[in-house]
Amino acid sequence: MPCSEDDWKAHVLTCGHILQAARDTIVNEGVRRTNQEIDDFLETRRALAYDMVINQLVSDHAPSFDHLLGDPRLVEWAGRLHENMSHYYQETLTTDSTSTLHPTIRDRLDANARRR
Repeated sequence: MPCSEDDWKAHVLTCGHILQAARDTIVNEGVRRTNQEIDDFLETRRALAYDMVINQLVSDHAPSFDHLLGDPRLVEWAGRLHENMSHYYQETLTTDSTSTLHPTIRDRLDANARRR
């Protein structure tokens, strides 16, 4: 069955739109997967850094952030988080008038603060 030139152009234009939509779908799926991989990686690193900060708060022999986190920005963030948490907990524990801080705990907090 013959078709007119206008019908042919319309079919070709429709095919072009379908191909463009398929291409956009494939690209968008690739971008979504890449973003998910990045988010998963960052969440893993964030969780590791957070665990390390907590470990340094409660342990005298915790490992340093540098060799485990790798990225200097994560090391800096973990250091800031540790410092902020240390100050907060030290201020909270030592200024709370309703509880008495055991001298051993106070000495340990002071030693950890000097070490940082």
